[in-house]
Amino acid sequence: MTMYDLRYLRDNLDAIREQLGPRGADVPWERLRTLIEQRRAAAVPTVAKAIGSTDLAVTKRVLDAFLPALSENGCFTQKAVAGSLDTMLEAKIIETKADPAEGVLWTGKYNSC
Repeated sequence: MTMYDLRYLRDNLDAIREQLGPRGADVPWERLRTLIEQRRAAAVPTVAKAIGSTDLAVTKRVLDAFLPALSENGCFTQKAVAGSLDTMLEAKIIETKADPAEGVLWTGKYNSC
């Protein structure tokens, strides 16, 4: 999974929510993490299809690795960003360790977090 795959997921959340089943379309972004956790069996093939993957085992491992780093309320924290960056470094999505501090790669300045 690359940064482009994550952007695709963000841009196509409505389709993904719809495929996750009843009430999926009613779930706001900040609760999508919980929905994916609760419906993991449905989420894996849905996410795989959304990112153009045919390897469900790899998609499941990616979800397992990234889900704990996703915010439950839609807000970023330095700890969550650090976890995501560490995972991306280990998966060789990024080549060097990045600074997880607010204001470097992310900010909560423009939302109600």
